[in-house]
Amino acid sequence: MFTVKTSKVKDLKRAIESVSVLVDEGTLNISSKGIDIKVIDPSQIAMGILNIPKTMFEEYTLEGDKDLVVGMNFLELSKLMKRVRSDDAVELKIDNKIGIKFKGKTTRDYELGILETSAPSREPKIETVDEIKIRGNLFADHVKDIEMVSSKIAVEFNSKGVVLSAEGDVSEVTIEISDENLIDKNVKEDAKATFSIEYLKNLITAVDADTIITLRLKTNSPMVLEYSIGDASIKYYLAPRIEGV
Repeated sequence: MFTVKTSKVKDLKRAIESVSVLVDEGTLNISSKGIDIKVIDPSQIAMGILNIPKTMFEEYTLEGDKDLVVGMNFLELSKLMKRVRSDDAVELKIDNKIGIKFKGKTTRDYELGILETSAPSREPKIETVDEIKIRGNLFADHVKDIEMVSSKIAVEFNSKGVVLSAEGDVSEVTIEISDENLIDKNVKEDAKATFSIEYLKNLITAVDADTIITLRLKTNSPMVLEYSIGDASIKYYLAPRIEGV
């Protein structure tokens, strides 16, 4: 049996949403240290690795000395989490079923079935040469600017900063983000790759005003994108867009 309780409902809601944007179902890998979730979208364009340490919870109990692997419908859980109130406490209990309790002025009990699912076997080894850190709300806002023009976005790191650009059927856009608007930058060589705007938007769904995003890039290679969600952390791998597709 596994039981947790937390009042950090905003962070938990965002953490669940960070994986439900990629897949409907997935696997919880539960250990004495916390919960790990590894997912890859059906098209195998994006992979997400979520770590929720036990410090996210005020109560964390895993019976026995073995890790627990549980299949869950993340989409349904994400829908339920939208109904949690800011002053609620959330309890999750896993036995023969998955019980979710929202406890505040009233108590609401939900149940989800345990699914037979499998997680991606391993994390990819991606070589990147450049890294920048940027405020999440600034990056998300500029992704919306790009979306007005095209369904794909070119991301470039160079000696002057970051360039986001796109060309549409009737218009084009270039956004230059100088070094002073970055939190940190380590650019060894110019790097550029093009990505799906829809996927990139999904990967920053859980970003809030305090989020710092780390981006790692190599020309025409998958981009690594990661950020913290309270005590939790999410890391994504996003494959580049193939021109002409």
